[in-house]
Amino acid sequence: MIEKATGTTDIAPAPGTTIPQRASGDAQANTATADAVSIVPPCSKNVTGTKAGKNTTVYPTAAKATDLAVQPTTDGASAP
Repeated sequence: MIEKATGTTDIAPAPGTTIPQRASGDAQANTATADAVSIVPPCSKNVTGTKAGKNTTVYPTAAKATDLAVQPTTDGASAP
């Protein structure tokens, strides 16, 4: 599974975390104090993500010869 490959073990849908359906969208994490941080995955193609493993979204061939994965974690999100 992708979680084993990335070494991320705390994957969970954290409240206030939004993972985009398409690779060009913002992945966002909100805090209890209404602060937020967002990242745009580094990609060259706006491909649709697919669910893999435990709440991981994979964007196949989002960049040249590269798949991109975004994982919501218990304390935000990671893009391994």
